[in-house]
Amino acid sequence: MEDGVLKASGRKLVDLAPGVWVNVRIVCGVGPQATGTYEVTLTPQGGEAKTFADLRYAEGFKTLGWIGFMSNSKEKVAYWVDNLKLQPAR
Repeated sequence: MEDGVLKASGRKLVDLAPGVWVNVRIVCGVGPQATGTYEVTLTPQGGEAKTFADLRYAEGFKTLGWIGFMSNSKEKVAYWVDNLKLQPAR
Protein backbone atom coordinates (compact mmCIF):
# COMPACT_ATOMS: atom_id res chain seq x y z
CA MET A 1 0.00 0.00 0.00
CA GLU A 2 1.42 3.36 -0.99
CA ASP A 3 -0.16 6.67 0.00
CA GLY A 4 -3.21 4.79 1.30
CA VAL A 5 -3.71 2.91 -1.98
CA LEU A 6 -4.30 -0.82 -1.62
CA LYS A 7 -3.25 -2.80 -4.70
CA ALA A 8 -3.48 -6.44 -5.66
CA SER A 9 -1.91 -8.01 -8.75
CA GLY A 10 -0.81 -4.53 -9.88
CA ARG A 11 -4.39 -3.23 -9.82
CA LYS A 12 -5.59 -0.41 -7.57
CA LEU A 13 -8.43 -1.68 -5.40
CA VAL A 14 -9.22 1.10 -2.90
CA ASP A 15 -7.92 4.12 -1.04
CA LEU A 16 -7.71 3.42 2.69
CA ALA A 17 -7.71 5.98 5.48
CA PRO A 18 -5.07 5.63 8.20
CA GLY A 19 -6.28 4.05 11.42
CA VAL A 20 -9.28 2.26 9.91
CA TRP A 21 -9.56 -1.50 10.41
CA VAL A 22 -10.32 -3.41 7.23
CA ASN A 23 -11.60 -6.97 7.04
CA VAL A 24 -9.87 -8.73 4.15
CA ARG A 25 -11.21 -11.95 2.67
CA ILE A 26 -9.21 -13.71 -0.03
CA VAL A 27 -10.57 -16.71 -1.94
CA CYS A 28 -8.00 -18.54 -4.01
CA GLY A 29 -8.05 -22.08 -5.33
CA VAL A 30 -4.92 -24.19 -4.87
CA GLY A 31 -3.94 -27.59 -6.19
CA PRO A 32 -6.57 -28.98 -8.57
CA GLN A 33 -8.82 -25.95 -7.79
CA ALA A 34 -6.20 -23.43 -9.02
CA THR A 35 -7.78 -21.32 -11.78
CA GLY A 36 -5.22 -18.55 -12.29
CA THR A 37 -7.43 -15.99 -10.54
CA TYR A 38 -8.43 -15.05 -7.02
CA GLU A 39 -11.00 -12.80 -5.35
CA VAL A 40 -10.57 -10.17 -2.62
CA THR A 41 -13.38 -8.71 -0.52
CA LEU A 42 -12.56 -5.61 1.55
CA THR A 43 -14.87 -4.36 4.29
CA PRO A 44 -13.66 -1.21 6.07
CA GLN A 45 -14.82 -0.66 9.63
CA GLY A 46 -18.30 0.86 9.41
CA GLY A 47 -18.34 0.62 5.61
CA GLU A 48 -19.69 -1.48 2.80
CA ALA A 49 -17.97 -4.60 1.46
CA LYS A 50 -16.37 -4.34 -1.99
CA THR A 51 -15.42 -7.47 -3.93
CA PHE A 52 -12.74 -7.57 -6.61
CA ALA A 53 -12.90 -10.71 -8.74
CA ASP A 54 -10.73 -12.17 -11.47
CA LEU A 55 -7.44 -10.91 -10.03
CA ARG A 56 -4.66 -12.84 -11.77
CA TYR A 57 -1.93 -14.57 -9.84
CA ALA A 58 1.46 -15.73 -11.05
CA GLU A 59 1.45 -18.31 -13.81
CA GLY A 60 2.16 -21.77 -12.46
CA PHE A 61 0.87 -21.04 -8.94
CA LYS A 62 -0.56 -24.26 -7.49
CA THR A 63 0.38 -24.39 -3.79
CA LEU A 64 0.45 -21.90 -0.93
CA GLY A 65 3.93 -21.95 0.60
CA TRP A 66 3.82 -18.72 2.61
CA ILE A 67 1.73 -15.65 3.34
CA GLY A 68 3.29 -12.20 3.63
CA PHE A 69 2.10 -8.71 4.48
CA MET A 70 4.23 -5.74 3.55
CA SER A 71 4.26 -2.01 3.04
CA ASN A 72 6.03 -0.20 0.21
CA SER A 73 6.21 3.00 2.25
CA LYS A 74 9.46 4.90 2.45
CA GLU A 75 8.38 6.21 5.86
CA LYS A 76 8.13 4.33 9.15
CA VAL A 77 4.70 2.75 9.32
CA ALA A 78 2.89 0.17 11.40
CA TYR A 79 -0.02 -2.10 10.67
CA TRP A 80 -1.61 -4.98 12.52
CA VAL A 81 -2.85 -8.37 11.38
CA ASP A 82 -5.47 -9.90 13.65
CA ASN A 83 -7.61 -13.04 13.57
CA LEU A 84 -5.89 -14.64 10.59
CA LYS A 85 -7.68 -17.81 9.45
CA LEU A 86 -6.74 -20.29 6.74
CA GLN A 87 -9.40 -22.79 5.78
CA PRO A 88 -10.53 -24.80 2.79
CA ALA A 89 -13.35 -23.33 0.74
CA ARG A 90 -16.73 -24.80 1.41
